[in-house]
Amino acid sequence: MPSYYQRVAEILKLERPRGQPSGSDRSTIGPGVIKRVLRWTIGVLIFVAILTYACDYGVLRYRMARGTGLGSVTVDTYYAIHQKNGKTEFQTLDPQPQTCVNSLFPHQGITPCWYLSRHPEKRIDI
Repeated sequence: MPSYYQRVAEILKLERPRGQPSGSDRSTIGPGVIKRVLRWTIGVLIFVAILTYACDYGVLRYRMARGTGLGSVTVDTYYAIHQKNGKTEFQTLDPQPQTCVNSLFPHQGITPCWYLSRHPEKRIDI
């Protein structure tokens, strides 16, 4: 004996197209949707990163024109000399001021001041 839904489908002459999921399967998220959302999310993140870097560069250029784009942080430099017996000898130099940029990211090959102030020691391995 056919079920209620089979009789309704026969009455209305409804047929499910081949290759189509049944009604309960239509609500699931397929791999195509996940790929699309992932690509869109990655694209948005890349766009935001590029926009942030460009805005940071523009603000730095404005500060450079006003004369406040560069700063200076005192850095302690020391040499780490590796010896043949496996020990390391350290030789310190006098603290020296190092130029830095007042920005979020490094620009023009110069380290940002916020990073340099948090890492005031420079180690040179020999």
